[in-house]
Amino acid sequence: MDFISEDSIKTAALSFFKTYYKHRRRIGETEARANMGTEDGIIADGLLRFPVEVGKEFVATFEATSVATAHEVKYQTRSTRLWWDSAMVGTLLTAIVFAWLYGLKTITIGHDYVWTAAIFVLIAICFFTLAYRLIFRNIKAYRQIYAVEQFKLYHADEQWIVIGEDVFNDRGNKYMKELRRQCVNHGFGLLVVENDTDIRKIVTPSLDPMDGEKRKRGVFSPLAPEEAGKEHEKIATKGKGFRWDRENRFKYKFWWQLAFLLLGFLIIFGILLKEWRDKPVLVVDDSEKYKKQRRQILIDSEPETRYFFIDSGMYVIPFNDSISGYDLDQVAFYDFEDDYFEYRKWQQDSLDEARRQNLTPEQLDSLVELWKNKKDEASIASVTPKQKGKKKKGIPTVCLPYAKWYGPQYICKDGVYSTRSAAEFRISQINKAGLVGHWVRGGCFRGYGPCYIVYIERLYGNKNSAAVNLPYFDTRLKEQGYSAGDLELQRLKLK
Repeated sequence: MDFISEDSIKTAALSFFKTYYKHRRRIGETEARANMGTEDGIIADGLLRFPVEVGKEFVATFEATSVATAHEVKYQTRSTRLWWDSAMVGTLLTAIVFAWLYGLKTITIGHDYVWTAAIFVLIAICFFTLAYRLIFRNIKAYRQIYAVEQFKLYHADEQWIVIGEDVFNDRGNKYMKELRRQCVNHGFGLLVVENDTDIRKIVTPSLDPMDGEKRKRGVFSPLAPEEAGKEHEKIATKGKGFRWDRENRFKYKFWWQLAFLLLGFLIIFGILLKEWRDKPVLVVDDSEKYKKQRRQILIDSEPETRYFFIDSGMYVIPFNDSISGYDLDQVAFYDFEDDYFEYRKWQQDSLDEARRQNLTPEQLDSLVELWKNKKDEASIASVTPKQKGKKKKGIPTVCLPYAKWYGPQYICKDGVYSTRSAAEFRISQINKAGLVGHWVRGGCFRGYGPCYIVYIERLYGNKNSAAVNLPYFDTRLKEQGYSAGDLELQRLKLK
């Protein structure tokens, strides 16, 4: 079976144009040619033009399509635009759902699971993106026809698409329906050339084509035969795989999609950043419930000796050249004359409980006398074994008690004092607030010169443990009226 050639279609279309426009008003000669082009590379398979007034002319163009170039009038999916829209909808939908669930506290993330949440968010974006693409890829908005898109590149008074009768198998063909629909919507004409070269008019072009005033009027001139042949050869060799270089030739702008994409990512990033900064730091208050929990921990823990052996610089015998080391027999336990504030562990807990019960001074005196009767002085010697300190190379002798520390230590620092007497006076105030104070020699640690650092309760090998207890100590000092300012979490490391 012989197909209608493209040259035959062009000849039939030009004959139709001469007849169709012969009664139009004009003031000069009519020009009808095939294979016309502009300096911008736009090619029209045929053109008819004539002047209608001084400085103005009427221009009608057509695109001819045969079986060999049928892909020019068959729609294809606007893949790039579909991907942009899919990514935009997927990101926005994920951001909205994520923010909604997060606002209702249906999901919790936390600092440790931010990266896990980010992975799930990316999976959700990919899922919604692919779902949108699969569901909406066949809608009419994403259908693109080369011949129609070619007409959108320039303005002419009337534009026609001319196809051979054998391009489509039947009038009910889906591609024919879509071609007719787009021609109507955009105001382009549609002609069908039958086997006997008769013309059948399907759609008449609109007097005011869509976006016609926004497009530039093309200045066409005849193409050289070799240029027209190359263009025809280029299109023919591509066949059905010809993609028109549409992303380069038919440029689309995606500013709206990009803007909504950034908005969705900003919402998601803001939530994840908030959770990332919310690090797991336990903050406690001075409530009765918290105090009961602390007392219960003490009850459930392993029994300890009744007296503390406090390992800090204030119990170190001042260096003397006449002795080779420190005799721990000479180390005394810190004690105060005020029996109300003896800081043995079991007594201190009882004293706190007595104060909460609002006991009278007489009742407190009786309670202290009861404690005195239970003192076991022999237990003091049992926890102070004799041993000689050894001087380590490179460490001052006064700093040897700290040399056995394993790694850096953390303290709840109360203050820094230039003299030992000032530090000990501050410790006495801390003890009266129901806490235990100590000091260490600042000159032994990095970042400090000769001084005495006063801290609360004990040393911590873990920063989080010190951070958990610091608010309680700080509140206790303030409530008892012995605060010297906010406590600080301090790291101590030997020089």
